Amino acid sequence: MKKIWIWAISILVVLVIFIIGGFIFRVFFSCGNAGSCDEPSIIQDGPIKAQIAILYGEQKRVAVYPDYKRIEVPLGKSGKFVLGIRNNEDHSLNFSYEIVIADNKSEKDCVTSKQDLMSIIRSGSSQSNIILGSNNSYMANVSFSPGYGDPICNVRYRINVYANGDIYGVEEMDVNFKL
Repeated sequence: MKKIWIWAISILVVLVIFIIGGFIFRVFFSCGNAGSCDEPSIIQDGPIKAQIAILYGEQKRVAVYPDYKRIEVPLGKSGKFVLGIRNNEDHSLNFSYEIVIADNKSEKDCVTSKQDLMSIIRSGSSQSNIILGSNNSYMANVSFSPGYGDPICNVRYRINVYANGDIYGVEEMDVNFKL
């Protein structure tokens, strides 16, 4: 009877170790690439805020992270990039932004319509009424969720940022939808 209890406790300890090990592995390794992190928000990450701040230090009005302006998103997964807007004027401004397909090449390469390529954007495709005081900034996640039926291709998205209805800044982001 004593041997059965020893075996049962041993098996239970091994199972607990596997569960805890799997949890630790998931926490440390699931978000290694900022473009494919499945966490709810990547804005809270200190290095991302720091990188956006460095770009603002260059007197940029609009910045994106990753700053090499390319992310890879596997079909069936989600991916994100961060858009930052900074008011470099000495008074408050009302900002808005929209994301559009940058060129006709993306539509031709993907063999699908611009509407289909825009529908892959899960959140953050546009926003308005972003009131920013002088030297204040705003950051937004732009997230993608391509399904398994969506095309495997590269798409160049353009982010148009407006201040009080006039163009304020433009950035581009290449998104590679892959298997």
